[in-house]
Amino acid sequence: MTATPPVAPAVVAFVYNPATHDTRVLREAETLAGAGYDVTLVALWRPGLPREERRGAVRVLRLPFEPLDDRVVRLLGALGSPRRWLRGRRAERTATPAGSGPPREPAARSGRPGGPATRLRQGLARAVRRGFEPVRWPLIQRAWYGAVRDVLPAAAVWHAHDLSTLPLAARFARERGGRLVYDSHELYLESGRMAEVRGLRRRLLERSEGRLARRADAVVTVNEGIAAELWRRYRLARTPLVVMNCPPRWHPEAGEEPPPSDRLRATLALPTDRRILLYQGAFSPDRGLERIPRALLAPGLEAAVAVFLGYGPLRDELEALAADPRFGGRLFVLDAVPPDELLEWTASADVSLIPTQPGTLNNRLTSPNKLFESLAAGVPVVVSRLPVVERLVADLDVGELVGDPTDPAQLAAAIGRILALSPDDRAALRRRCRRAALERYNWEIEGAHLVGLYARLAPLPPAGAPSAPPPPA
Repeated sequence: MTATPPVAPAVVAFVYNPATHDTRVLREAETLAGAGYDVTLVALWRPGLPREERRGAVRVLRLPFEPLDDRVVRLLGALGSPRRWLRGRRAERTATPAGSGPPREPAARSGRPGGPATRLRQGLARAVRRGFEPVRWPLIQRAWYGAVRDVLPAAAVWHAHDLSTLPLAARFARERGGRLVYDSHELYLESGRMAEVRGLRRRLLERSEGRLARRADAVVTVNEGIAAELWRRYRLARTPLVVMNCPPRWHPEAGEEPPPSDRLRATLALPTDRRILLYQGAFSPDRGLERIPRALLAPGLEAAVAVFLGYGPLRDELEALAADPRFGGRLFVLDAVPPDELLEWTASADVSLIPTQPGTLNNRLTSPNKLFESLAAGVPVVVSRLPVVERLVADLDVGELVGDPTDPAQLAAAIGRILALSPDDRAALRRRCRRAALERYNWEIEGAHLVGLYARLAPLPPAGAPSAPPPPA
């Protein structure tokens, strides 16, 4: 009689995005599945995406769900441009980052991004969101629970990616049993729009996060600075486990020499004497994107071009700048690329720009994905002098720090110091980046921390163990 394979413990992970470009979420799911767990990733559905798909051994389940304020904002967009709204309904261009194929060259959008009609719609959208803000959180959680409760399997572990999914995962763990993991990608209440929340609503959110984090069987986060802050703020029994957002070793067979790549230069038809300054990632406020074009105009950087590779709400502004005659064709905006192609594009840059602004505690404690991706690709970095990244960049000697990231002149000076290096010194700098990634900052090391945690929370059955009692004779 053939033995039945043992049943793998089921893991259900929740993420409040479409799970197309979130490398941490996808990497963790694939790593756990590769270790032997039965992983379901629950994400948001957007038009143009499959409701269900397999990414390797991971089942991705996307469910439609639109908060009421998002619906109202979308309808406001229809008032200004019905055709664009209809196109957005078909393609959902702004909801899901592009990247299914090669990047395209930028083109200026028709119309003025900052015109009166646009400003009016943006003002109304902000007013709508402010009005819904006090009740949005419970409405989202209730609506999402209703969408997923009848389609999820039982699970040994419920894994919440960020505070936006923690109440949902905690509810399933309470109602159906199983362990709860809180994976805090950032200081959620200190990031973006959430950092502006004050008063009673903020106290309630902090109380909710603290209560659920203490209830969790494990808390995971992205660096030691955020781990220490979560432990202090919420009086956790244990310091959260750190699993950094490092990519897997890229072309380890090449050793410390960066694999040759010319994707950006070839796509943009740039001459060989141009130096490529790359910003990759989300086009969002507080990332310092607006400082890059101003730095590009500084004396000494005439041979450099700036490339923005990614997606996000500031895209219109960046495309308008790319069409500005002041830059003379030296500024480009390209669509995001699939995560498994990203390092090849990154490797074709001369400098990676990470001018994060220190406006929030979350930003001050950040360790951006693009930092580790740049190291893996062998590209030196110019990064804001912030506590976590300062220690890493200075200790490894892999780039330049910007003392005041709000000052484009300081950003330009840091870029200039790298570009002024001799060819031999630049090559040595790129090798140091590669060495740091190959020896320490890689997913092979970081992912093992996550698998080790799961081995304690939900041990895999030993090989040859029965999956269930045999059927009666």
